[in-house]
Amino acid sequence: MKNAILVLPLVLAACAAEPDPAEVGSQSQASWSLVPVPCCADPQEAHFAYTGNPLTANGKYLVVFLHGGAGNHPINYVGFMENANDQGFYVLGLSFRAPTQLMSQMCPTGLDCQGDARNEIWDGSDHGVAGFPQSPAASIKTRLDDAIDDLIAQDSQWSRFRQNGHPFWERIIMVGHGGGNAVWIAKKKPVARALTVGPFGDGHTDGNGVFTPANWVTDPTTQTPGTDVYGLFHWNDPYSPLSTALTQMDALAPGNPYCVAGSCINLSCPFVPYCDSRQLTSKAPKASWTQNEHYDVAQNEAQYAGVWTYMLTRNLPAAP
Repeated sequence: MKNAILVLPLVLAACAAEPDPAEVGSQSQASWSLVPVPCCADPQEAHFAYTGNPLTANGKYLVVFLHGGAGNHPINYVGFMENANDQGFYVLGLSFRAPTQLMSQMCPTGLDCQGDARNEIWDGSDHGVAGFPQSPAASIKTRLDDAIDDLIAQDSQWSRFRQNGHPFWERIIMVGHGGGNAVWIAKKKPVARALTVGPFGDGHTDGNGVFTPANWVTDPTTQTPGTDVYGLFHWNDPYSPLSTALTQMDALAPGNPYCVAGSCINLSCPFVPYCDSRQLTSKAPKASWTQNEHYDVAQNEAQYAGVWTYMLTRNLPAAP
C-alpha cells in the first residue's frame, strides 16, 4: 500500500471477508498520500482520499469513486483508487447511504421509479420509492460537498475542485461500481467523464426476455456527452446479463463493444488501444479472493489496471 496514514483503522472490521488493502493495492507504483477525511459518527463510514500530483495534467482532475450497494465501502476498492492515483489523479472514495435492495427489487414495475430512486440516493429527497429511507445528511450530494470542504481545510490544493460554492464538475470524473449513480450524476451534471465498472440494472425485462432501459437512461437530455461515458462488464456477471449492460450502454454511449481479457475475438485495430471502444467486456477468470465477476472487474488490479487507466485517461482533454 502507498506511503500513507491509514484513516480510522476500525473500518477494517467491516470488511473481514475482503482482501487486505495492502494486498489489493500491491500493483501500485506511485507514492502520493492518503489523507484523513472525517465523515460520520460511525467510523466504518470513513471516506478515502488520495492527494494527486498537481504538476501533471491528470492532477487537475478529481476521480470520485462511488461504492456499490449497502455493505460496500471505499476500502473494498483500494486497488482502483490507488491505480488512479498512480496516474496523478486526486482521488476520493466516497462513503454514502446506499440501498439494501437491488434496483429491480426497489422498482419491480415501470420505467420511472429507477430515476426516482437515483434521485433519492443523490440528495436524500423523497420521491416515493418504497424501502429506501431518505437521509439528506448521508446522501452523495451532502457527503461530496462536506468531503471536499474538509479536504480544502487540510490542503488548499483541493480548492481546484470547488467553484462558486459547488463541486467543479468539469474537473470531476465520476466512477461507480455498478455505476448507475455515477452515470445518473453525469446526466445531471457536466462531469469530465463517467465510468460504470460493472453493470447497473435500471430497467425491466419482459416475458420474452427483451430488456428496456429505464427512462432516465434513454432520456436524450444530458449534461455529459456519451463520448465521455465508459463501461466495463464481465460476460459472467451474476447480477446482470451482458446483453442488458450493452443495451444500457447503447442508450448512453453508442459504439462497438471490445473484449479486453480472456478468450476474446475482436476486430483488429493496429496501434489503437481497445479500438477506442467505450463498451469494454471481459471473459477473464476471476481472482480467487474476489466475491464474483461483478466485483472482480472493480477490484482485481492485477487483471484490470490497464483497462481502468484507459477508461480514465483515453482522449481526456486538458482540464478547464
